[in-house]
Amino acid sequence: MVSNNFDAETRSTMIGRDIPWAETKGHGFRVKKFISLAAIEPDEIKEPRQSLPSKPYALFEVECPCFDYGETTILLPVMHRLDFRHCWELYNKRGIASEEEVIVSYSPLENKFYKFFGKSLPHLLIEVRPKGSLEEIYELGKYDGLPVMEVLHRTKPIMAWGPFEGRAE
Repeated sequence: MVSNNFDAETRSTMIGRDIPWAETKGHGFRVKKFISLAAIEPDEIKEPRQSLPSKPYALFEVECPCFDYGETTILLPVMHRLDFRHCWELYNKRGIASEEEVIVSYSPLENKFYKFFGKSLPHLLIEVRPKGSLEEIYELGKYDGLPVMEVLHRTKPIMAWGPFEGRAE
């Protein structure tokens, strides 16, 4: 779902503000809603139109089996221009089919260059997978005897946008 509305009154927990980014590394978050705070017209990013202190380009309303905050909404901010371009391409050009879900994960590179310049580089891995993939992937680590190869085949990404590589089909 694409939305341009963000209700600041909604009880929310924001990754990067309330939940450290490092705690989310390695976890997949299902996107429930994409809230664009900026736009691309025609090929130029129009800066965010809001007053949040960190000025994200967009927000994802997300859920994850490992992060349960009850009725509180979890927000994942899109802070980098390239990550925002990837989101824009997904939601405003490609679209999401009813039998698909979007899973986003914080995926910084691990090297000295990245540690020094990390905050100025893209970080998000954005994947389109078959609906229900997130639960199946998290179930793999819980039980012995699950058909691992079958689950991995059934939940493999249909399309992905890596932090630097861009779209991969």
